[in-house]
Amino acid sequence: MSLVKAIAVGVILAATVLAADPFVGTWKLDVGKSKLREPSNFTGGLTITIEAAGENTLHFAYDRVAAATQEKGQNTTSGTLTFDGKPQPMPTEQGATRTPERIDEHHFRVTFAKDGKPLQTQEGSVSTDGRILTMTIKGAGGTGKSLDVLEVFQRQ
Repeated sequence: MSLVKAIAVGVILAATVLAADPFVGTWKLDVGKSKLREPSNFTGGLTITIEAAGENTLHFAYDRVAAATQEKGQNTTSGTLTFDGKPQPMPTEQGATRTPERIDEHHFRVTFAKDGKPLQTQEGSVSTDGRILTMTIKGAGGTGKSLDVLEVFQRQ
């Protein structure tokens, strides 16, 4: 096999693996099936777009619809996670880290810590049919208040 063919096959295989990630896609929050934190800043709606961003890496873009304004884009954030099981510094808070782990093809876990002390765990799972994304958040919120959040998303 020539070098050009070998490179082409490698690129096609890599694209197939990245495209096959069940988390990749656009997801809309199903508020009726979710148990949100009180008060929630996105009871008007939340859309998450997840894209492959390299090996074991996903880019998350969040578009929250504020309940008061019902306007999209009023509260948008994004971030990239590499699921390597290693602590990564949080860009917004000194001494805070997140440790993303890929449990299997359909499950991930991110543990958030401050000064080495675990505070919160977020877990995500995609149903075997690929239509439902479920996110749970447990632990302490930014104010120290206990969190037990369930977010259910439908693939768009």
